[in-house]
Amino acid sequence: MRNLPIKTKLICLIAFMSTMLVAVGGLGLSGMKSARDSLETVYSDRLIPVIQLAAIGELLSDTRREVLLSVAHGRSNSSNLPMQNPVTAPANRAARIEANLAEMDKIWHEYLATDLNPEEKLLANSVLASYTALVEKGIRPGIGLMKANDIAGLDAHLKDIMLPLDSKSHEALGALIRLQDK
Repeated sequence: MRNLPIKTKLICLIAFMSTMLVAVGGLGLSGMKSARDSLETVYSDRLIPVIQLAAIGELLSDTRREVLLSVAHGRSNSSNLPMQNPVTAPANRAARIEANLAEMDKIWHEYLATDLNPEEKLLANSVLASYTALVEKGIRPGIGLMKANDIAGLDAHLKDIMLPLDSKSHEALGALIRLQDK
């Protein structure tokens, strides 16, 4: 190496440095692809399900609020309330609740169609069972009472059946959302 001309030494040095530059660049690109794939997994396996579950929770809260407002407006025995207008009439509240149910069912189907790990699948089935009980035993009969304008019956149904089922459903949904953090 001592007897080589400077020109040859420089060519070897430049060739070595170029090879190292390409190798480091390749490693960097490989690392970026790996990071992108990891973020895609987090997005599709965790973030999207959390968004779906949160949307279900919001729709459940909106449904509960509509029933509570229906009872509150019905108790007042006055159609001259500032907030009592055609939009807040029991039939319109019932229609909004039915729209919420349709949207929640759609979101549940989308959520359950994703790849769920065994623990998540087990918990999702439990949440779905509590949600189904809430809908079938709490919300749908409540809609019937609302449409019949049976405020006393709706009030009793709300206290005795719907709110306890709603509480269980929200707790189970919260547990499923917290599972997404793992």
